[in-house]
Amino acid sequence: MSTGKVEQRTVKFYGLKLDDVREFKFQSRPYQWVEFKNVALKPGAKRTPRTRSGRAVPRTTTKRDIAASDFKLQYDQKCRTHNLVVSIVNNGAVTIPKFKLRYYKGDIAGNLDEAGNIHTGWHNAGPIEPGKTWNERTRVFHLPNGEYSFGVVLDYDNAIDEADESNNTATLGAVVVDGKVVKAEHKQIEMKQMVKKRSEQDPILRQLNQPRLPCLP
Repeated sequence: MSTGKVEQRTVKFYGLKLDDVREFKFQSRPYQWVEFKNVALKPGAKRTPRTRSGRAVPRTTTKRDIAASDFKLQYDQKCRTHNLVVSIVNNGAVTIPKFKLRYYKGDIAGNLDEAGNIHTGWHNAGPIEPGKTWNERTRVFHLPNGEYSFGVVLDYDNAIDEADESNNTATLGAVVVDGKVVKAEHKQIEMKQMVKKRSEQDPILRQLNQPRLPCLP
């Protein structure tokens, strides 16, 4: 099949029973068309051939790929509490099933959760459809004045086979003064591209606008 005329063929296998067919495979290959113009059809004729080529047909992939596109430290002035939120984008062509992620305070190797306690659990995120974004928020916690570093690792137990495993980790450095986050720097490890913010009408993003729980004591 090409981008121009479509050729169809019917092949019959006489005497072949359906029960005798073990499997049927259909394969596609990327290709690039080339058009030759001004080509001499007679030997000895002098012409300058010209070529025009088109873009190769992109190869589709069923590989999965999630990435941490944004990572923030938020402050609730009314409750004087903080929380972390990570935006997770599905860069792949198939829906990402539910997976696990972990937040870290300080060096990830220290294995401390966002509140500074030894990790005993994880967060669940997903499923996420292709091209959609999921925002996952931590529980609230208190931060006194100081400098802090946080990290997040998506699919920390490597349960999902991805096309790119290098974009699942993000870090965040922040300075807190009187509760307010006066400086924050988000770093994405080998992130190929930043993802544009989706409309607030996206049902996944609307979870950030849900009413907050009562303030903790």
